[in-house]
Amino acid sequence: ASPAHPTCNATESLDCCIGRPQDSKGVGPPPVPPASTMREVYHGHLILISTFLLNFCAVGAFNTAGLYLGPLSASFPSASTGALALFCSVQIVTGLLSSFLGGIAQDALDRRGVRLGWLFAGGGLLMLVGFASAAASGTVGGVLAGSALLGAGLGFGGFVAGGVCVLWYERSRGTMLLLAMSGQGVGAIFYAWATSALIERYGGMTGDPWRPAM
Repeated sequence: ASPAHPTCNATESLDCCIGRPQDSKGVGPPPVPPASTMREVYHGHLILISTFLLNFCAVGAFNTAGLYLGPLSASFPSASTGALALFCSVQIVTGLLSSFLGGIAQDALDRRGVRLGWLFAGGGLLMLVGFASAAASGTVGGVLAGSALLGAGLGFGGFVAGGVCVLWYERSRGTMLLLAMSGQGVGAIFYAWATSALIERYGGMTGDPWRPAM
């Protein structure tokens, strides 16, 4: 016969009272986990993948800015080297500044119950507008303005999202953070290869291969 259970009657088997809730002293079988637990864990994995992709795109695009300097100098021969080098410097400054502002915006959005996804979506939109405006510009100033928008998008959409995924995990937070941040290294390798390949491919088709590459 099966041993008696603290919450079962003398004539009641363990299987009969296994679904009975615990009493005030916590005696009884453990409660069945709510169905929402599986959804929360699964949503955490989605956050991890999203953070990886944000780091992949943001840092990858950020680290390949220098590959455009050669084609830009060919398209704007009258521009000085220092002026063209601002294409990279502007991205660094605006990227760091937007990262700082993005951290403040995260707290403000959280207090108002606004999802952080809107902040990251806004960063992605700024990246798109920055690439498009720089590629369509016919002046160095326009290219630098596009670079500033791109840097702001990188800060809001990528740099700020670095450690968001750890909020969804209580165990192995360090491992999850490393997995999310590994997108930076993978993105830097992929974007360097893709940008070089695109510039080389369009080099024989147009005098400004950096435009379609962007």
